[in-house]
Amino acid sequence: EAKFTPKEANGSITLDFTCNATGLEGKEVVVFEKLFKDGKMVTSHADINDKGQTVKFVNPEVKTTALNKVDGSKELEATVSVTIQDKVEYKDLIVGKEYVVKGKLMDKATNKPLQVDGKEVTSETTFTAKEKDGSVMLDFTFNASALEGKEVVVFEDVYQNDVLVATHADIQDKGQTVRFKSKPEQPKSEQPKPEQPSKQPEKPVQPQPEQPKVVEQPVKEKPIVKAVEPAPKKLEHTLPTTGGKAENPYWMWIGGVVMLLGGLVAIRAYRTNKKANE
Repeated sequence: EAKFTPKEANGSITLDFTCNATGLEGKEVVVFEKLFKDGKMVTSHADINDKGQTVKFVNPEVKTTALNKVDGSKELEATVSVTIQDKVEYKDLIVGKEYVVKGKLMDKATNKPLQVDGKEVTSETTFTAKEKDGSVMLDFTFNASALEGKEVVVFEDVYQNDVLVATHADIQDKGQTVRFKSKPEQPKSEQPKPEQPSKQPEKPVQPQPEQPKVVEQPVKEKPIVKAVEPAPKKLEHTLPTTGGKAENPYWMWIGGVVMLLGGLVAIRAYRTNKKANE
């Protein structure tokens, strides 16, 4: 309420309503007024459908889509300079009001702010809402050389007069997520094996001519020919017997020699005959 003294018959006065509007997002409220003089009501305005008396508590919403600024994909190379572009789409802002959108990158694996060179990766921009629904772009440029295989998620907050009016912070939101490619694994280079000396072709084995088998002939036992020993000489008395002639000893020697020669001739004939049979 407010007290005033009118200076003219027609005029205006301003009333401020300060309250905690938490939980009133999207609701409409209507102001009813009553005018009193000396404790008596002199007039009132209480029309629930009067648009002039109605205000709406806006329910700002924001969602984002993060992409590789170079090609519009959801993947980036892990290089020393990359840019993630985040499209921030808002709904139900107050037209003509100035807003600040602030964003930061989150490490999806840890659900904590991404650290590069010991600092968080952040970005912000200021804009004036020309329509209650619209969008703005936010760029994050940073060194991603150590982020192979990682996924990062963009979180966004929207402020109006330093008051947080909208936020989007879903670590599982695929629209807010981009991925850094892993470096392809290099195939291990195999050390060339030392060349093995080529094997000399084996020389063909020359067939050895078969030796003719020697058929051993049974050895015929040679007959043992004993030399005819001369008969022992008989001691004969050379004295003439009575009435006869005494025998001549030379004839006896001649007879022995003849018998010896005959034996030799017989042996030679046997050997000659044997050779002829072989």
